[in-house]
Amino acid sequence: ALPISDMAASTLDILEAAGLELRDLGKKGRGIIAKRDFKCGEVLVREQGFQGSTMENLASVVLASPEARQAAANMYAGPLHHLRQGWDMGTLPEGATEEDWLDMYAKVRYNCFQIDGSCLLPLMALFNHSCRPNAAVTRVSPLNECAVVMVVVAQEGICAGQEIVQCYDSSQMCQPLHDRRRSLMSTWSFLCKCDECEREESEEDASKATAGEAND
Repeated sequence: ALPISDMAASTLDILEAAGLELRDLGKKGRGIIAKRDFKCGEVLVREQGFQGSTMENLASVVLASPEARQAAANMYAGPLHHLRQGWDMGTLPEGATEEDWLDMYAKVRYNCFQIDGSCLLPLMALFNHSCRPNAAVTRVSPLNECAVVMVVVAQEGICAGQEIVQCYDSSQMCQPLHDRRRSLMSTWSFLCKCDECEREESEEDASKATAGEAND
């Protein structure tokens, strides 16, 4: 991903107007930080994305649109060697090369949301993952388009200075630590070190240590 200084001014302006800030979080990379307090249920930002029937189709849709290509310019493109081979590129948009398509497919693969097909939401993709999220993406009307909002879901709300995080796969939230991590590694190629995973890992280590002492 490009440095924050190279982000499109329009993206940073949208975040600023919403009371949010994109910051460098060191080894964790970039993250969205609240600049003020937010209540549970409050809408943080809205976005209308770009939609395709499949991830392959979406890559072609984005390549064919100058607006979409610009919006996706700073998005993370994961390692293609982890992905399935034999993609259906279809007919490439005029002026686009196979390398352009593969780069865009990688961005789509690691950033898209599954909403009636595949939907690329460059703004929503800036929010990092946590297995205990304080915000979530929710669809809004018109439902036949890729229109969403990011809503605060933490009952206690979000305080100024706190990172705003979403869960990339809500179906995994109640799964055991190692199952969650395995799923996230398989799909997004990262070892989750969110606060919830770190807490559970510490508890596991403490439990093993206690068990070891009891067996001595």
